[in-house]
Amino acid sequence: MARKGRGGRTAWLLVVCCGLGWTSVAAAFDPDDLARLRETGDCPGCDLARADLTRMDLEGANLAGAALGRANLRETRLGGADLSGADLAAANFTRSRLSGANLQGADLSKGFFVEADLWRADLSGAQVQGAFFGQAHGLQQGQVDRACGDDSTELPPGLVVRYC
Repeated sequence: MARKGRGGRTAWLLVVCCGLGWTSVAAAFDPDDLARLRETGDCPGCDLARADLTRMDLEGANLAGAALGRANLRETRLGGADLSGADLAAANFTRSRLSGANLQGADLSKGFFVEADLWRADLSGAQVQGAFFGQAHGLQQGQVDRACGDDSTELPPGLVVRYC
């Protein structure tokens, strides 16, 4: 009779973790890029995917073309920041300040914007498929008209997504 042993449990745990989308450290951000951002406040083209940037003051920062997918930007101040062309897919912007931010051509798909301030943020050409803006503040129809969404995009009452 074969024994299950610890190897079976380890393999099972690995299958469960990978199946749930948990990934290894290899898929995380570049620590040097995070240090650069903290030191200078700028990091265009940096790899900050999955980084925890909670409550950072990044007002006016240059993050154009940066990889910030699945980053935690909860309560982060990004007013006037340049996030044009950035990968912000599935990032958490809960209660973040994005007023006046440049989000032109950014990938905001599946992003989470609960109580985020988007007043005068430029969403021209931004991909917002599956993004949740349901309780966002300052978002106007004119901004939404310049973004590309789909049926899974959730907007505050009275706003309508443009399909692209």
